[in-house]
Amino acid sequence: MDMELAKELVGEWKVRWPKNGWEATRTINKDGTFTSSDAGPGTWSVVDQTIVLKFRNYEERFELPLKPQGTKVVGWKKRELVGTKLDSLPPAPKADIPPVPKVAQPATPKPAPPPATPKPFVAEATATGIHRIDFKARIDSVAWIVIQDGKMFLDSRGSAPAERITVNGRKWTAAFNNGISEDFKFGSPLMPFNGKTVSAKLTKSRGSANILEQPAEANGLKLVIKLEDRASGAGDFDLVITW
Repeated sequence: MDMELAKELVGEWKVRWPKNGWEATRTINKDGTFTSSDAGPGTWSVVDQTIVLKFRNYEERFELPLKPQGTKVVGWKKRELVGTKLDSLPPAPKADIPPVPKVAQPATPKPAPPPATPKPFVAEATATGIHRIDFKARIDSVAWIVIQDGKMFLDSRGSAPAERITVNGRKWTAAFNNGISEDFKFGSPLMPFNGKTVSAKLTKSRGSANILEQPAEANGLKLVIKLEDRASGAGDFDLVITW
């Protein structure tokens, strides 16, 4: 790799999605590896005028030429992110602080009023919103369920697309593009994940279901569940997701 490019690339980057303010860091090393604050370690390489960061089940592409103070990054589901190299940011200017004028103190100072009691934060939610998903499908090898921003889709890259899918009793004939399904259209809005711990339990399967990412502010309130069938042929999965 070009030495100048290596000098620009290696270091700590912040990637940000301007649409909702989500951000995370990528620490890129000289040896072709990187670590991240939200999705674990991975490897990187130069492919077709882009720097490709390979995570466990998706990629991010830094477009060349790199612009340390604003590089275009193509992320999950082709979302347009902005990458900024943290050591390239100029130091914040020091503000000129005017001298504090002397104020005559009253002979008998009045006691300060007690601080107001803050109101507890309550996440807004629709009373009739969905907070349970019954998912059934026939899986060959592996598939990931991804839920974010009130939408759900399947990632079957590296395996045959899931079949015989039903969601909350509704049949879903999903269209797949390069292993990624279209979004499922819920009949009612999903209850927000804010402050919730999600549970995913199999009621029928010869395989396994594991939550890889619990929704949190750091990952944009994204839920990722991995369904895996290690036996030969496809297997049926009945999964209940609650929060």
